[in-house]
Amino acid sequence: MYKYILMLYLAIPFYSAAQLDSLEDKALTSKFSLVSVDGADSLFLRQMYNVDTLVEEVYIQGGKIIGQYKSYYMDGSRKRIGTYDRYGRATGQWKSWHQGGNMSSELHYKDGGLNGAAKFYHPSGRLKEEGQFMSRKTQMIVSGKVVEQQLEARIGKWKSYHPNGKLSMEGDYWWPGIKDRSYEDYWEEQGSMESGEFVQAWEGDLRHGEWKFYDEGGHLEKVEYYSKGELVERSSGGN
Repeated sequence: MYKYILMLYLAIPFYSAAQLDSLEDKALTSKFSLVSVDGADSLFLRQMYNVDTLVEEVYIQGGKIIGQYKSYYMDGSRKRIGTYDRYGRATGQWKSWHQGGNMSSELHYKDGGLNGAAKFYHPSGRLKEEGQFMSRKTQMIVSGKVVEQQLEARIGKWKSYHPNGKLSMEGDYWWPGIKDRSYEDYWEEQGSMESGEFVQAWEGDLRHGEWKFYDEGGHLEKVEYYSKGELVERSSGGN
């Protein structure tokens, strides 16, 4: 099998679904390599460069980004790594790093949405936040048209930490965090949507039950009680 290399210099950068952050108007070049030939499903490797520095590497097949995804900061240090399934959706574990080299996040995806364990880190590398996400696809009516949306929400127990590693806050998010609206509800609300009034089409990241907040020394500062996102009571740490 023959292998061909095609060099394309683009005036306008071609971004992936993962998106490159903070490009700062840098002039990028793209290099396409034909990896394998299978009719209309030929597999290409696309590498994007900032001068001589590789900043993104993806595989493209049938117009979709598939397989392993890698991106790098403008100085060449690693930035993000993950995987797309054959439908071009993020899947499995994705990792990101701060520009200094420490871990930034560890996330899990399913069918293109955040789903499963999640961890976020301070630039120092210390744990900043941890918990679980859920996601699912649903259909919404936007301006009279049915549009598929990927809904995501924090669920269950979450904890946050101060930069010194001490616990900052902890509590639960409502489960299930996502509530679909029926088509009948959408049509009834269409008038208010068109008038400019915002209608929340789903519920997510709703604090529920007891939430505790701590200072940087680890001392309890206050306790708050929520009911599906609504604050119902607050008390000081001494009570």
